[in-house]
Amino acid sequence: MSKRIIRITENDITKIVKRVLAEQGGYDDPGVMATHGMISHGGMARMVADITTMLDQTKEAFEMNIRKEDIMGGITQMTNVLHNIEDTLKKILPEIMLNNDLKTAAKNLHREIKKGLSKLRLLAGGSESFGHPMMPKAMTGIGFSLSPEDFNDKLTDILMDIGQAAEKLAFELRDEGQNMSRRLMRHGGFG
Repeated sequence: MSKRIIRITENDITKIVKRVLAEQGGYDDPGVMATHGMISHGGMARMVADITTMLDQTKEAFEMNIRKEDIMGGITQMTNVLHNIEDTLKKILPEIMLNNDLKTAAKNLHREIKKGLSKLRLLAGGSESFGHPMMPKAMTGIGFSLSPEDFNDKLTDILMDIGQAAEKLAFELRDEGQNMSRRLMRHGGFG
């Protein structure tokens, strides 16, 4: 087998790279960008749904007159949900590229969740037992010194701030979904 030397110009390399990217798809490919955007948007839509569910369950607890102490115990579950959403938002935020309003709404939700988590810890935090390590965690927080009405008001304020930020994100997601559909149609869809 004989070896041949082939001369390639810079222009030839550019054409080859463009052809490879077009064949494999890349971030310049509308279909790849749309798929990536839909995955990110779907993740954010699930976060909004989780927050809405949490707000609905808290409202139900208030309407059913569940004891303040039981609601304080449920705050641990709320903080777990919010921590998961916060972690996911941290990963998704760098992926939002085309829509500054959407990115701003996602950043605002992230900020409200962080503030809300701090306030929830003050309201009803858990601490390790001071006694034996085999003893369960103890509930602490200013919620114990509040009347049930004041406790409900404080919790409602915290959750409403998060809920309003989630609602704004939901609005921006709907708007971006419509924009994405228009962009795809201009570029001939996924094909």
